[in-house]
Amino acid sequence: MQLHRAQRVWYWLDFMLVLITLSPIIAAIGFYTQMPDKLLVATRIGEKTGYYQDKLLFLLIFSLVQIVAPILLRAFITISRQRERQTKQMEICFDLLRIAQAVVFSTMYCLLILQNLLIPIGVEMYIMILVGIILLVYGYLLPWISYLHPLGMRTSWTKTEQEVWVNTHRKLSVFWMLTGVVYLLCPYLPGWLGLVLIISSVCLTILSTYIYSYLYFRRGKGKQNKPSLEA
Repeated sequence: MQLHRAQRVWYWLDFMLVLITLSPIIAAIGFYTQMPDKLLVATRIGEKTGYYQDKLLFLLIFSLVQIVAPILLRAFITISRQRERQTKQMEICFDLLRIAQAVVFSTMYCLLILQNLLIPIGVEMYIMILVGIILLVYGYLLPWISYLHPLGMRTSWTKTEQEVWVNTHRKLSVFWMLTGVVYLLCPYLPGWLGLVLIISSVCLTILSTYIYSYLYFRRGKGKQNKPSLEA
């Protein structure tokens, strides 16, 4: 039952992982003319010099790896699923592995672009990436969180009935995942635009959680109070 509940989230997860994977490639195309002809791709420890590569060749190779890596991982997971019966825990582990791969590769690509654009990489950027990962994983796991679990969305109405809890977590998990993706995409955006998107997505997610759980609770009460038709 829980796996059936989460199928909709899997489709959204695929979409968001594609978005995360393609975002640094799109950024590299957009900022291509602003980057130097020779890209700094690595630095020697304790030295000021580093390793440089031709811009076009390196970006093509990195973009190819960025696209091929998740495809190979998905193929490996598909083969593993065909060989043996999958449990809920294995399904979750496989999807978390896909999330980790997409985020790590995209973060490396993002930091490389920012470094060659001479944009300072501060602590706040790492915090945004970390928060984005947490929200993305949290949103993915929401449909599996058991009734009244401390990590669940404990509004006044979700705590009242299990059906309200289940439907709220199933429907609103996508909003939490989208908020996580917003955090992960912000390093490519101007500061003011990133701030607006973060505030908007967080407010929308929190408000929609309370509003949806309340409306679903009221709809359930309305059905209970509706008089039955007598023959």
